[in-house]
Amino acid sequence: MNARSWLLMISVGFGILLNPLNSSMISVAIPGLQKDFQLDYTSVSWIIFSFYMASVVAQPVMGRASDLFGRRRIFLAGLGVAFTASLLAPLSASFGWLIVFRVLQSIGTSMMSAVGMALVRIHITEKQASALSVLSIFLSGAAAIGPFAGGVLIHWWDWHAIFFVNIPFVAVSFILAWKIIPKDERPASARRGLPPLISLRTFTKYPEMTLVNFEFMLVNLLYYSIFFGFPSYLQLVRHVSDYHTGILMLTLGICSLVSSPLAGRWVDQSGPRPAFMLSAALMTFGSVWLVLLNSHSPLILAGLALAAFGVSNGLNSVAMQAALFNSSPKEIIGAASGLFNTSRYIGTLLSSLLISMIMGGQFSSGGFRILGIFLILTALSLLGLSLQRRGAKQPQ
Repeated sequence: MNARSWLLMISVGFGILLNPLNSSMISVAIPGLQKDFQLDYTSVSWIIFSFYMASVVAQPVMGRASDLFGRRRIFLAGLGVAFTASLLAPLSASFGWLIVFRVLQSIGTSMMSAVGMALVRIHITEKQASALSVLSIFLSGAAAIGPFAGGVLIHWWDWHAIFFVNIPFVAVSFILAWKIIPKDERPASARRGLPPLISLRTFTKYPEMTLVNFEFMLVNLLYYSIFFGFPSYLQLVRHVSDYHTGILMLTLGICSLVSSPLAGRWVDQSGPRPAFMLSAALMTFGSVWLVLLNSHSPLILAGLALAAFGVSNGLNSVAMQAALFNSSPKEIIGAASGLFNTSRYIGTLLSSLLISMIMGGQFSSGGFRILGIFLILTALSLLGLSLQRRGAKQPQ
């Protein structure tokens, strides 16, 4: 890859990292928000639900809009929306207003997430899995530093800081994107007056693309059940401070960060299927390990489960996107990327609903063990799908 390709990935990376950064920081802020606004766990979890419910709608719409009206325009507009939300959210007078700005933040980050993969598919044609691994470093890096940074910010200030910290990232991304991302030309599909949403027949026409989205939904159900559930387990059941919770959660992000570039080279050489199989096996191991934990287990043992999920996430972040590229036609890659990210958010939303249903208003050790059993069953289903997978030829 040449220097311009690297700069393009960096400009896109600074934009798309905002989503995992905010997702990871909010997981550490849940107990503080619950206390400040005097809410039970089910009520405060709407700070998670609202973000991903909005993303489920915004991702495919914004992805299709980028196909029709230009990817650079949508990406830059998303940065503007994210900036506005990050500035206003800390000023919220009530939890209701915080939800409103959280939804606005979701729309802005969805605009960038839907377009980021499409920009790579269109402008980087060689070693795409390696290029995706670079983007995964931004995503995994944000996830790695998010809980730790959130814990530090909340420890020294309060939850308001996790919104203000977005502003410099938005500014840097906007400057780079304005200079590096090629200017849009009106796509031929827009001139032909194609419908604004992707046709449902596309799912039957490209079954491999549909399977990738379904698997990605299950992957994120697993990953975010740990991502959101484990900090609350540590703080509310094991009585670990938010600062030390953030440090322990670094295991999840760092393992994902380290495994992503290795996964990129592996997928370039062997295709996505071997990475799928190893990832599913690691998630099965991690889920079983969580069930075996009890209230007296050393916290270092919990790090093994976090490491397994972290490595699996690094593998999936590259292999799933490579499989999407292989199974999606170029002319709808924006919409396909949007649907792909929608699958992410549906899985994330389902994870939050699952945690809320199991825990109710009180987070408990027994409830966390029940959650682990659900995760084992889901991981085993993914392992079965991986064993049956066959390579797919890339559509023209």
